[in-house]
Amino acid sequence: MKFTFKPSPNYRSPQTTHGIMLDLTYCLASIVLFSALYYGIAFGPAYGLRVLLMTAVSLIAAIGTEAIYFKLRGYEVRKEIMRSFGWVTALILTLITRLDVSYYALFIGTVMAIIIGKLVFGGFGQNVFNPAAFGEALIMNSFSASKAAEVTADVFSGATPMAAMNSSNWMMTSSVLGTFVKQYGGFGGMMIGTYPSVIGGSCALLILICGAFLLWRKDIDWHLSVTYLITVFVLSLVVGLMKGAGINYALFNVMSGGVLFGTVFMMTDPVTTPITIPGRMIFAVGCAALTLILRWKSNLPDGVLFSILLMNMLTPAIDKLVDGNQIKNQALIRKKVLLTSAVILLAAFGVGCTLDSVGGKNTPAPSGGDSAEAAGMALEDFSANEVVCREWSNTDPEAYVYKCSAKGFEGRNEATITVNAKEGKIVKIEVTSFNDTPGVGDNAIKAEELARYEGATINSAVDATSGATFTSSSLRAMASAALKTAAGEYEDIGKPSGSAPSGGSSASGSIDAEDFSANEVTCVEFSNTNPEAYVYKCTAKGFEGVNEATVTVNAKEGKIVKIEVTSFNDTAGVGDNAVKAEELARYEGLTLDSSVDATTGASFTSSSLRAMAAAALNAAAGN
Repeated sequence: MKFTFKPSPNYRSPQTTHGIMLDLTYCLASIVLFSALYYGIAFGPAYGLRVLLMTAVSLIAAIGTEAIYFKLRGYEVRKEIMRSFGWVTALILTLITRLDVSYYALFIGTVMAIIIGKLVFGGFGQNVFNPAAFGEALIMNSFSASKAAEVTADVFSGATPMAAMNSSNWMMTSSVLGTFVKQYGGFGGMMIGTYPSVIGGSCALLILICGAFLLWRKDIDWHLSVTYLITVFVLSLVVGLMKGAGINYALFNVMSGGVLFGTVFMMTDPVTTPITIPGRMIFAVGCAALTLILRWKSNLPDGVLFSILLMNMLTPAIDKLVDGNQIKNQALIRKKVLLTSAVILLAAFGVGCTLDSVGGKNTPAPSGGDSAEAAGMALEDFSANEVVCREWSNTDPEAYVYKCSAKGFEGRNEATITVNAKEGKIVKIEVTSFNDTPGVGDNAIKAEELARYEGATINSAVDATSGATFTSSSLRAMASAALKTAAGEYEDIGKPSGSAPSGGSSASGSIDAEDFSANEVTCVEFSNTNPEAYVYKCTAKGFEGVNEATVTVNAKEGKIVKIEVTSFNDTAGVGDNAVKAEELARYEGLTLDSSVDATTGASFTSSSLRAMAAAALNAAAGN
């Protein structure tokens, strides 16, 4: 039998796998160097050194793991390491990790990325998942608590753009987004990376330069990169326009998080992506859609990492979908690509349609731009600020003092507000706890800015500090709440979910008639061997945290025997007035039909105690 071979024409290229990996190494090393310089200049030499040390730890873990593996397999260690390119995985993994991740977590994550992400599949060129993405997913899910505390305090005292946008439900108007982006130096600042994020994800300009270099060298396939970026941009633009946002929203989605870094260094991995151009285009569209879906609806601030891992799993199915002669079946394959991409995009668009109203459900910035409405604070809506004001002192009607807190941009800000109750005006505001972006939001709490509140009434309009709209909103919310409280008109405006009811200084009617849903009370039976002394372990939200108590109930008579507070988490010196022995003694003999006055000045803690008492009595009664 004779076989006739008719080989196709071949194209000889001087490009080698080793050369491609060297180009990647140069690009990744340049980003490591930039990050070390940025953190060193912005936060101090110790942080720049930390970038280099984290890189070294990951490199040692990757190369060391491969060396041990190859030695155990009886291979020539040096030769195998040089063609396994474990250092590329280590560099990528370091660059997609935050600076506050501990060395221990990074070391373990790298070892697992090399072993499980690559070696168990047969080594370089045979892995199913992108090893670096696998390692980072492990760090995020298993070592989230393993942080370097000193870095967290100094560098990440404010939220990254991704975390902050995620807290605002991923939707803002163009004007609000413009103010939001200013906190990170605007789009220009995001382009050159003047804000902390993952180590290598900030400088969009440098990543784009590296991408252009790799494309010029033909190290990566432009079909993946360009398709992914265009899809993210267009889908963000369409959803954003539908919700009232502009082109800035689409630009933010492209420039923030790991989109650009993933585009250049991760999804272009030829091993874990489809082998055909049509397949790669489907892969890129799927990654883009999943990136936005995960951003919009998951509890992850960024969706790039997991979108790549999910699409890695689908790579064999995509290859099978577009399998066949790429020339003879060109029309059929094109139809499959268009139909599959359309289905994916429609699914993502459908998810985008479910986003909350423009501005985000947790966005506290007023909708009227950078200043309050002319009618004054009385007409502003501060519900998103979840403001709480607690009376601290009222011995002098000209100087009622309130301890207030309200949501700003990234956290809750707190202030002491002194009010002249006779004249209904602010005497002064002192900020006691600031939790918004340092260097931006704190412009609103400078002495000259706080002085503008002096003499303000509920009908006054106080302009927001330029570039610090969110912090200003929290200050106006607290000022408004304090003025209304002093006037006896405070009606739980913006009461935070889960806070105790503000029902004044006493309980209203029997405790069985009170609504304790906000206290989120739980009671677990601890002992019921003696019907005269059923014991319950109970918890309930107070003002600042969850208080815990052991409640003993006489089940026969349906009354409280005693309450012992085992954990107090409200304000020391205020709320703890309600847990003194003489105050707790007032609950003895209490039934569901009884009422218990709240301890003066400690309404929230008293509410948590009444909630636990009612829950224990109901449990003992079989309710």
